[in-house]
Amino acid sequence: MKIGVMSGVEAHLLKIAFDTFKEGTLCSDAELEMIIQPIIAKCRICKKKSRFEKNEIFYECKHCGDVDLDIVDGEDMILMRLDMK
Repeated sequence: MKIGVMSGVEAHLLKIAFDTFKEGTLCSDAELEMIIQPIIAKCRICKKKSRFEKNEIFYECKHCGDVDLDIVDGEDMILMRLDMK
């Protein structure tokens, strides 16, 4: 599972919930693997991508310094793969 830092999902709470709800079920051996995705933004001026952390207050292009950015990753929670055995 890929969890963006701006998705609104608290990864540690999701893990606790997952572990709690699988107890005593057919899925008791299930595992949850999480990838925490930082914010990736593409500059509308220089067209380059920059990586940001959630705790950064002000986002500006790390290449040209402009603030006209489109967020392209880090806002979603995506199930990347489901393995069933």
